Amino acid sequence: MNMPHINHIPPRPYMPVGVDPSLTQRAQPGQAPGVSFRDILQQRLQQAEPLKFSKHAVERMESRGISLSNEQMQRIESAVNGAAGKGARESLILMDGVAMVVSIDNRTVITCMDQAGMRDHIFTNIDSAAVVL
Repeated sequence: MNMPHINHIPPRPYMPVGVDPSLTQRAQPGQAPGVSFRDILQQRLQQAEPLKFSKHAVERMESRGISLSNEQMQRIESAVNGAAGKGARESLILMDGVAMVVSIDNRTVITCMDQAGMRDHIFTNIDSAAVVL
C-alpha cells in the first residue's frame, strides 16, 4: 500500500492574542519561560478600554448630584482593573460615599448612588466588592 507523504509541521508556540511578541522567548530546559501570566495580565490591563457609564447610571448621578473628578475616575478604573485581575464579573465599588455596581467584563458602571441612596439598600447580583480608599 502506497501512502501519501505528509509533511510534519512543528506546532507553533502558543501566543495569546494581543500580547507583545517581544515579551516572549523560548525557555531552555530548566529555565523559566520569558513571559509570565502576570506580564500578560499587566499588558492587557494597560490596554483596557476606558470605563463607561450606562444611561441608567448617568441618570442616577445627575438626579443625585454625583460628579467624579479625574482622580476619582483613575481610582475607580484601578479598582475595576484589580477586580478583573481577580476574575470578578459584577462588582460593588465603594468610594468617597458613592456606591457603584460595575460590570467588569463590559467595563460599564451599571448604577450609582450616594450615601442617602444606600440607606436600607441591598446589593444583589454581584460577585465581589472593592472599597477604594
